[in-house]
Order: sequence, then C-alpha cells, then structure tokens
Amino acid sequence: MNSELHALRGEHRPKSKLRHLKIVWWVVIFAVIGAAGLAIPVAAATYRMAAEAQAGRRALTDAASAAARSDIKTASADLVFAQAHLAAADRFGKVLAPFEILPYAGADVKSLRSIVASSLETATALARLGALGQNILDILSRAPGFDSGAPTVASGVIAFFKLSPDDRAVALAALAKAPGELKTSLDEIDKALIGFNSLPDASGLDSVVASLRPAIAQLEAVRAKIAVAAELSKLLPALSGYPTPKNYLLLLQNNTELRPTGGFIGTVGTVTVDATVAKNLQVADVYVYDAAAKNTDAAPPAPLVKYLAARQRYLRDANWSPDFPTSAAQAAAIYAQETDGEKFDGVLAVDPTLAVDLLKIVGKVTIGASTFTPENVTDEIEYQVEKGFDAKGLPVSQRKDILIALASEVFARVAALPNDKWQLVVNAFVRSLDEKHMLIASFDPNVAAFAASRNWDGAVRAPANDFLMVVDANLAALKTDSVMSRAIDYSFKPDSGGLTATVNLTYTNHGGFSWKTTRYRTYTRIYVPPGSELVSFAGAMTNDKILDPRHTPGRVDTVDELGLRSFGAFLSVEPGETRTLSFTYRLPASIVAAAGAGNYSLNVQKQPGTIAVPLTLSLDFGKKVASATPPESRANWGDDRYTLSTDLTVDRQFKIGF
Repeated sequence: MNSELHALRGEHRPKSKLRHLKIVWWVVIFAVIGAAGLAIPVAAATYRMAAEAQAGRRALTDAASAAARSDIKTASADLVFAQAHLAAADRFGKVLAPFEILPYAGADVKSLRSIVASSLETATALARLGALGQNILDILSRAPGFDSGAPTVASGVIAFFKLSPDDRAVALAALAKAPGELKTSLDEIDKALIGFNSLPDASGLDSVVASLRPAIAQLEAVRAKIAVAAELSKLLPALSGYPTPKNYLLLLQNNTELRPTGGFIGTVGTVTVDATVAKNLQVADVYVYDAAAKNTDAAPPAPLVKYLAARQRYLRDANWSPDFPTSAAQAAAIYAQETDGEKFDGVLAVDPTLAVDLLKIVGKVTIGASTFTPENVTDEIEYQVEKGFDAKGLPVSQRKDILIALASEVFARVAALPNDKWQLVVNAFVRSLDEKHMLIASFDPNVAAFAASRNWDGAVRAPANDFLMVVDANLAALKTDSVMSRAIDYSFKPDSGGLTATVNLTYTNHGGFSWKTTRYRTYTRIYVPPGSELVSFAGAMTNDKILDPRHTPGRVDTVDELGLRSFGAFLSVEPGETRTLSFTYRLPASIVAAAGAGNYSLNVQKQPGTIAVPLTLSLDFGKKVASATPPESRANWGDDRYTLSTDLTVDRQFKIGF
C-alpha cells in the first residue's frame, strides 16, 4: 500500500511542479510588464519635471538679471514664465510622490519635489511683487522726466512729488492696497525658505542642495527688504493723509536753548496733509498761545517751579520729559486746552540743523535784507526774531513771520532741484531723523511702530542691561547752548558691593554777556538703570551766583520714571568758566550679575538736539576683557578695563565679553 502511494505521488509530482512554475512565470511576466508600464510614465514624469524645473530656473535667473539693471517690466515677465514652468514641474513631480516611501531613493525624490515646490513659492511671491511694482511704475511714469526703464528709490520719490495731485492720490491708493499683497508674498517666501532650509546636506542631491545655498541667502535678503517695504506701505499713505486727511502739530525746537527733547519750543505750527498736499499751514510764536492760555490741567515740573517760578505748565514747557512720545502727547493736550480743542494725528518736532543741511543743497537764500547761509542761518534767525523785527517796526506777534518766508523759499527751491540732487535731500531728512534733530510721534499705531523701529520717535528705551542718558534743560539762560561745550565721562570699578559707577559731566561756557548769551543755567538729569543707588555727588548748586551769592551746595533729586531711575541737579556756569557735575552710584545687582556671566552691554542714548557730545568710557570689570564691540584700540587690549572715546552723534551701544 505504501509503495503504491509512493508510486502515485511519483507520477503526479512533475505535473504539480509544472503548474507552480507556470504560476510563478506568469507572476514574473506580469511584474515585468507592470514595472515596464509604470516605468514609462515615471520616467516621462521625471524627464518633464526636470525640463520644466530647468526652464523655471533659467527664467528666475533672467528675472534676477533684469531686476539688477532695474528693468522691472522684463523681470516681471520673466517671473511669470518662471511661475508657469515651475507649476508644471510641480504637477509632474506629484507622479513621483508614491516613491517617497522607498529606502534611499525615496529621500532624494522627496528633496527634489521640495526644491521644486519651494522654487514655485518663490516665483509666485516674486511675480506678485513684480506686478505690484509695475503697477506703481506705470503711475509714476506719468511724472515728467521719470525714466521707468531704470528706476531708483530716489527717482521714484522725485516722480511721486512731481505727479499731479490726482495722480498722487492714485499712487497712494495703490500703496494703500500693497500691505495685503506684500504680506501674502512674505508668507510665500517664508514657506519657501522653510522648504529650502529643511533640505538635508547629505543625500544623492548634495551638489544640488549646495548650489542652492547662495540663492537661499539672496532670498533671505530679499525677504528683509520686502518686510521693510510692507511697513513703508502702511506708513506712507497714513503720513500723507490718505485716504483721510491728517492733522499734525509742529514744534520748532531751538537747540541753542536746549530742552529735554531737543530745544525750547519757541514756535508752534499746525498743518493738514491731504494726499500729500499741505493745507491750512499756520505758524505762530508759542507765546501767542501761552499768553491767552487759561489754567491748564498739567502741573509744572518741580524744577520749573523752583528755578523759574512757574505757576502752570505752558505749551513752551511741554517737552520736559526726554521721552518724545510722552512730551508730544503733553504738547498736543496743552495745545488743545490753550486753543479750541483741535485734535491731532501726530506731532513733528524739528530743530535748525535740518535748515543748515537743506541750505547746503539749495544755496543761500535772501529774504528782504537778510541773507541766510548754512553758516549763519541759526544765528540770523535768532537775531531776526529777537532783535531784527523791532528794528523793522514789526509787532511782537509778527516776529516769527520770517520763519514762514524762509521755509517757503527753501522748499520751493527743493521742489525745483534737478533729479540728481534729490538724493541729497532724502539724505538730509534721514540724517536729521537718525541724529534726532527731527522727531516723529504718531498716534497711528502703524506709523508709530515704524518710527520706533527706526528709532525716529525719540523714545527713551530702558534696556535690560546698563544704560546712561544725560539730559540738560536750559533754564532762562537765553541761547547760551550755542556757546557751550560739554563732555560725558562714564566709569565704574568693582568693590565689595559690586560695581560703583561715576558720571562726570564737564561744561565750559565760551560765551559772554549779550542779548544772546549769558551764564549757563541747567537742570541736569542722568538716567540710569532702575535700582541704582546714589552714593555721592559733587558740583550741584542751589542756584546761580546772583540768586545764591553764598554758593550753597545743591541737592540731587531722585525720581523713578520711564522704567529708569534719574538723578537730577542744578548747575550754573559763568562765561569763561568750566564746571563739572558728578554723580556716583552703585549699579543694581542685575547689572553686576550680567557682567559676571559675561553678558555685559551698555546703551548710551543721546539727548535730541545735541551735536556730537564727546563720550569717554573707562569700565573696570576686575577680570580680563576678551572681546568688545566696538573694539578698543589695540594698545588697550589684554587688561581688565574697557576704554573708549567716541561721541553721541547718534545713540551708542557697547557689548563686552570675558
């Protein structure tokens, strides 16, 4: 029986094996046919994706070249081509998506698709920007003399102001729509950068990824510029009075009579800006308003009561806070109380430094018998409003009229400048803003945020680390700041209590007694980190030699405000005399701890209106300084002290490492 079964099995084994072999064979045949059928579209998709991606890359390169030569029209067209080719590459790339699960090759497929997708996001964003830019260029091309084939920022500004009022309104309408477009483009670029920056360095596409790095860096730089443009697109229509007119309060601050935000407010103006057109400009002597003022709600600061016998705070004293947004709000509130309650959208302050720079560009200006040059404009204005008006038989109420005449003539000449001179005008305004000879306080959040980002708002900003700001207030010393020199010396050294700092302020009066200058009288405050403890002081006076012939030593007022601590004292300097006012204080534990951890930094903020006040630092940390920004001279390297001499043309920042 068993032998029969074995025989039976032996007869049937060949047929069973043959059947299994046939099944396997057909499986192989179908697999080959299926693979071949799949390989054909996959290969085709890969080829088409590569071809479209290459075409897109060439179009992007052409667009970059066109943009570099300011050919926005050609660049925009190239970007549209790039967008179309890369969109096609992205569609073909989707065929490869299932293969991303494969080992090894799948990662390269995923990277390749990510490169195409990120490139498409980039092209889409830039094409949108190109269309936006071309739209604005088409509007600007209506201005006489504008070359839309090679535009620059300066030529665009010139063209804008040479447009008719109606065309300017059209341009502002386009700018008002720009923030949304720019925000969308920023989002697309951010998405592209995430894709590019997530590419692995080690892969089968490592050479491709490496070749993209310079382009990624350029895209990041473009993104930063677009971010600024987005802020400007919010700012310009708002400042220009579009779509609704804006009312501004103008404060002309005289920095030859220094006050906390840049100078004594001697002249006040108001203006309505409607789609960049200035309307209803009015300028008047501040005393015209103050003389008619009833009691204001604002109490005068204690030093004004003590040294000027002030009974209330007038508009002329509104800028007692060195923080311009605070003083601007105070000025607007007092103006409203002294007049008919007019409301403002912002406050602009400027000192004569801008007039000096503009006269360097347009040349001397003659108004009546007075000639104004860059060298004499401040003194000549001072003479005309203090003495000259009387010699001409003009009433006091008209003594500031010459300012309107001078400003009108200067701006008329600016408007008539050839195109190649306008960049100088832009530079003059930017310099005044950077160096705090012009300050902007806006009650529009977008404008305020932009001004703050550029440090154009004159705000006092309390940092987390060390800080110093010196603020002088001329108290009935005429225009003596014009003949004063001052210097700031800041030092500290370690002791058992941590770090003890000293600020020495040296004043020299180079003037004499005249209608313009006299003994210098200042209430000086230094702003330092909160929690600083006054140890000692020297040089403070009770009053000047006439009002205090006994030369009684003064005292120091300690006040906490603006997130800082201030020490304030009175000082008087006779003509030909040099005096020093000193404050010694212990820095708070947080500053000591930061220095101990190797994270010391110092912000020294300039007082608006001042011009390049010398600053000397001598900071002894009790341990070797390893690095510093800005660096010391090489001769001072390798010790425990950071020593540097500079000036306060602008705010200064210092960072020390150990």
